[in-house]
Amino acid sequence: MKSIFVPTDLSANSTNALRYALHLAKQADAEKLVLFHHNPQIYTGDIPVLYMDDLNSLNSDLKVNLEKEISRILETIPAMNPGLVTEVIVTTETGAITAIAEHAHKANADLIVMGTHGKTGLSRLVLGSVTAGVIEVSSVPVLAIPEGFRFKDVEHVSYASSLHHFQKEFHLVKAFTSGLAVTVSVVHMRYPHFDNQYIAQAKHVLQEDKDVQTKLDVIDTPPENRLVDQLVIYMRKTSPDWLVMFPEKRDWYDKIFLSSKTLELMSEFRRPLLVLHR
Repeated sequence: MKSIFVPTDLSANSTNALRYALHLAKQADAEKLVLFHHNPQIYTGDIPVLYMDDLNSLNSDLKVNLEKEISRILETIPAMNPGLVTEVIVTTETGAITAIAEHAHKANADLIVMGTHGKTGLSRLVLGSVTAGVIEVSSVPVLAIPEGFRFKDVEHVSYASSLHHFQKEFHLVKAFTSGLAVTVSVVHMRYPHFDNQYIAQAKHVLQEDKDVQTKLDVIDTPPENRLVDQLVIYMRKTSPDWLVMFPEKRDWYDKIFLSSKTLELMSEFRRPLLVLHR
């Protein structure tokens, strides 16, 4: 993880995400952090509220203030990597979601770190926030930080898997966490009549890789128990630093996020959510 991209809307949640990202940059020994602000032109009818010269001046002021914000936070982080390069980008492009995704790609970012909003951060994330939109369109992994969540060294990450794509998921997670020296738990909820061939294949992948940092937890689950309820119970017991998800339409990802009860449970758990794409 060499480059981290942090969008900000100047809110307290964004500042918290920036603080988290800078601590993560220290742990990962990252080389660069880009702070990005989308400041769109506002129109009243067909007339811009600010002329372009005024808007450019405002963007310049915003950039200076954001550079000061980075410096202020860096002063609070002991033994920070002195070689970390920081950059601030302020743009006036149409569409915050598209601008974030495109600029993160142009910056060759390895990770986008964003804050979620509201008392139930993950529910807001799912119900149409900018963070949700970025997760949907970005080719760069996204780490969503719940409101007020404070950084601590990342030591243990966990993700739920159907095991249908385990080999690819395993290598993606391993590649992403390689610089963090973390343990990884793969949790599989086994319902009756599940094809145990997938479990055998997953165990074989781990044995072949000789990976001692990744373990597979297979939990037998009664058919009447909802997947989401079982996952939350598991996560609360193991208390990982990150939840890792591979979104897949019409799969367990949708089953998790399309229920208001589920949103409430996930919000109560409140851990950073890392979204990777196969």
